Amino acid sequence: MLFPALTLLSGLAQIALLYQRAPWGEGAAATAVLLSIALLFAWTRLRWNSHLDMFLLMLGPGGLGMLLGGWQAGPACHNGTWLALSLMTIGMLSASAPLSWWLARCILQARLEGRGIKTLALDAVGMQVGMLLSHIPAALLSSDDPRLVWLHHGLMLLGMLLGMMAAAALQPGLSGAEATSAGGPQGRPA
Repeated sequence: MLFPALTLLSGLAQIALLYQRAPWGEGAAATAVLLSIALLFAWTRLRWNSHLDMFLLMLGPGGLGMLLGGWQAGPACHNGTWLALSLMTIGMLSASAPLSWWLARCILQARLEGRGIKTLALDAVGMQVGMLLSHIPAALLSSDDPRLVWLHHGLMLLGMLLGMMAAAALQPGLSGAEATSAGGPQGRPA
């Protein structure tokens, strides 16, 4: 119940903040559809790879933290400056890393194996690389239309997700067959 609630609340907050910055009904509706899909994953997360927990926490609370961290830059929060990127990263990690440490099944398993910090750090690096790469298409877009803030935020979230997928592929034990229940892998308590 906690994951769907975190996903819903942080997703709705992101929609509200983006709408406040750039009122755009179509963008809000499209984001609500994507949030509904994320909620389906949150409700059924125990049937999926344990790394889905990290994805949900980074896209939900992490995405909200990223948006709040870059808020002071105004509509240009995704403008690619090092200050904006640093503040967005601090916001994202402060909102999601503690939750991931205590709630994400993949991190719980890694902690049992003595590699929790390494796993979380590798995920953070993957997200950062993904965010940096997402600035390439964002920098090519005009900043004249304030609605592009929706696209920029979406690109950042997509970059985070792809970076985490790459980081997950580099880590042992994330084959998708493990941690299919709340108790974690067979015989090991989470």
